[in-house]
Amino acid sequence: MKDKLTLVYTTDLHGFLVADSYLTDQKSSHGLIQTASLIKRIRREEKEVIFFDNGDTLSGSLISLRCGEDKRYSNPMVNALNELDCAFSVVGNHEFDFGRKYLDKAVEQSNFPWLGANLVKNRGGNPAFGPAWHIQTTESGKKVAFIGLTTPETAELAHEDAIKGLTFSDPVEVLAPILKEVKDLGVDLIVVASHGGYDSKTPFWSQEVPENLDLRSQICEKYPEIDLFITGHTHSLLS
Repeated sequence: MKDKLTLVYTTDLHGFLVADSYLTDQKSSHGLIQTASLIKRIRREEKEVIFFDNGDTLSGSLISLRCGEDKRYSNPMVNALNELDCAFSVVGNHEFDFGRKYLDKAVEQSNFPWLGANLVKNRGGNPAFGPAWHIQTTESGKKVAFIGLTTPETAELAHEDAIKGLTFSDPVEVLAPILKEVKDLGVDLIVVASHGGYDSKTPFWSQEVPENLDLRSQICEKYPEIDLFITGHTHSLLS
């Protein structure tokens, strides 16, 4: 019998512990608190589960706005992800909405790494928030390599002060040396988690996908050694 590994991920949480409407009494079944119950149920039912987050986690709700205004508060989204034993999170474009200090504090508070292989420091060219990848070993001894990518659009979407000293490199080109490095480590499975995984066949809020942002197709066609490609950012429903 083959080893079974279950991967569970969230994406584009946008600071919503709960997604209840603050304008009406309408209750929502969405939000990280509701999702946490599902994650815990999957962990009870499956032998081995790895949970991770695919970015745009910290900004978008009234709670996140309050934390952005007063940085003395610990970030409730990070607290929840810590509690859920999150393996890693990918840096999304909205992570920069409340400035660099807000993001830096969230990263420091996290019990997990933040991945962004193509998000590098201008000085030295190293990944800005830690490692370019995360390797997790399963109970059976298999090595799973996770590589995180950030949408290059962030260079245009974020305020210039928030991304000062950072470069958002071409994800397609960045992957070549990184894939070689993780393969040299003898990994058994390679997963690319991209916050910005556009595809020409996937609608992006009913807009045309720019050719230079058709990342999923480009990456998967160029690097067949990738076993699984995870996407987010577009808020599209994939089935």
